[in-house]
Amino acid sequence: MVNNEDRNSAEYWLIVGVDYSAAGLHAEAIEAYQQAIKINPYYTIAYHNLGITYGNLGRHSESIDAFKEAIKIDPCFAEAHGNLGVAYEKLGKLSEAAEKAKGVRS
Repeated sequence: MVNNEDRNSAEYWLIVGVDYSAAGLHAEAIEAYQQAIKINPYYTIAYHNLGITYGNLGRHSESIDAFKEAIKIDPCFAEAHGNLGVAYEKLGKLSEAAEKAKGVRS
């Protein structure tokens, strides 16, 4: 649980984003995740959640960018690799999706 005194922390904005996403308020969730990233540009889970939210809106190119940022920061973030593959698949980029799937398994 965070309180309003934590508004300057990336964790606060991540939780706000999660809450907005759960409520189906995707535009607000995107803004919250972007605020978390502004505070902590190395916050991999914020990039990952941003990618998921973009994907929920069908904004797969932006989803790909967010997942790539998460992976750049943490190359071992398997879930981001998997979701990146899904985003590629949604855009019909099947060779990129297959490469991500192969990379996740190895």
